[in-house]
Amino acid sequence: MKKKRKAVICLNVKTLMKTVISFCAVIGLCGCSDLAVLIRTSSSNTPSSSEGTEQSLANQIAGHLIEELSMENMEMLKERNMRALVFGGEEVYSDGVIYHSSAGKSDTVGVFYVTEFETALNDVREYVNSLEAMTNVYDMSEIFKISNAVIRDNGTDKIVLIIADDIEEAKQLADEETSR
Repeated sequence: MKKKRKAVICLNVKTLMKTVISFCAVIGLCGCSDLAVLIRTSSSNTPSSSEGTEQSLANQIAGHLIEELSMENMEMLKERNMRALVFGGEEVYSDGVIYHSSAGKSDTVGVFYVTEFETALNDVREYVNSLEAMTNVYDMSEIFKISNAVIRDNGTDKIVLIIADDIEEAKQLADEETSR
């Protein structure tokens, strides 16, 4: 009985530490403002500008979602920034991409093929929670979209994250992508 209790306490401490580290990474990388600083360091590949080059499956799906939702001014984060912000520096995915609005909005599209499903899903949820907490302090106008972020998965290895103006369309598109 003591071993089980000790294991549960240890797991809770690990989860708490991971949450604190993730939140600190978000605050540190964002410079206590919006994502504009981080986006300025992102690559200039957008779904439309990278046509004709070979893209990963996650990037192709994200490009399709951005196009269907008529999102403008979206820029892809560098892989190392995505790994730090969303996954706490862990490599729990085999293919992933995340796009953010470069126009000071909270619009986000992320597609991840993961190797550690439960860990990655929890990381994506914690990322949205920390983004919501940070935005709540700095920009109340975008809080509704973030609090209604669409996170869908196929139950095994695919996670789709969408933060958009049209929440219902985002839900439908995410459901379609995760059911394939």
